[in-house]
Amino acid sequence: MKTLLMLSALLTLPTISGAATQSFTIPTKCTPGYALIGNGSALTCQPIPSVSGIVYMVTSAASDISGYTQLVDAGAYTSAARSTTTVTNPTTATYVSSRATNVGYPGVTAIPAGVYHVHIHAYASNASRFKLRPEIYIRHANGTDSEWLENSEETSYLTTSEAEYDLYFVGTSTTILTTDRIVYKLKVTTVGGAGTVTVLCGGTGPASITGGSTEARLEMPLNASVSNFVPYNGAMSNIDLGAHSLIVGATGYFGASVSETIIDSGTVSAGTINVDWSRMSMSSSTLAGSITLTFSGTESGKVKTMVFQFTQGGSGSYTVTWPTIRWPGGTAPTLSTAVGKMDEITILWNGREYTGHTTGLAY
Repeated sequence: MKTLLMLSALLTLPTISGAATQSFTIPTKCTPGYALIGNGSALTCQPIPSVSGIVYMVTSAASDISGYTQLVDAGAYTSAARSTTTVTNPTTATYVSSRATNVGYPGVTAIPAGVYHVHIHAYASNASRFKLRPEIYIRHANGTDSEWLENSEETSYLTTSEAEYDLYFVGTSTTILTTDRIVYKLKVTTVGGAGTVTVLCGGTGPASITGGSTEARLEMPLNASVSNFVPYNGAMSNIDLGAHSLIVGATGYFGASVSETIIDSGTVSAGTINVDWSRMSMSSSTLAGSITLTFSGTESGKVKTMVFQFTQGGSGSYTVTWPTIRWPGGTAPTLSTAVGKMDEITILWNGREYTGHTTGLAY
């Protein structure tokens, strides 16, 4: 078992001035980007594993929980043949599928705030009748499920041929037990009437839906790497994080100064504005004209979330043109038009592409 040791007694917060930068300085005897990692007796300075979100793939393999199938960590997943689950004449609140992580996963004591993404494959026998709404639960060792997150968004009406749907949650942080598991359910909503709803998983299907990032999955803001972490000098024992390590700040480097930065751009006029994701995690601005955004500074394979706040200034009704982003339903949100109203949009870079979610409008 690997152990990661921190040698500092406290996390220090410097005075915030100018751009609102919070810096959590964690000194160690290793150089930046490295930490003491080993088996508890032979510790050496080694590179910190890269931080990313965790992906659970939806499978048809039976779970040890009766009536459930497995959510498998993407790192241990191999694409399988397509599999279907069908319910007949469902009513609103009928569950078409229930999936659970295996024993020991995620194996953490805390889940950070962040954006959750579900990718669904489904179809129905009748068009314009059925929708799907995802829910996430915590499964306890005593066999009970506690609802944690229910998405306010639903898919569009399912079509009569297989299609892909992307939905997003913005979840707050929560504490769990290392014996707890994650459960992901799909609930039907309907306008009524007979018919069937079918959801699919696996990677050998239509040519456009074969393996990799197109398969049915659940993405969560966790990261997989170091198994134990001593949070401060003088701790009596390790905190067991199972198969996952602790997320710290924007870069996730122990042994270095880690920062989360809010850039207040003040009033911005019409034009094109580049957003460098390597310099910030939140951008706030007052619009005095319609703007076009471009993005830079993201890294392949590394996950990051950016929050944008736009306040209508001037005469209002200004718009934002986004770069290529996958939005729920395929349409970017429509901003408020009234002067003084603020909109908040969250964008996730999942290591491959940008996905967007409306956090709130007309604050």
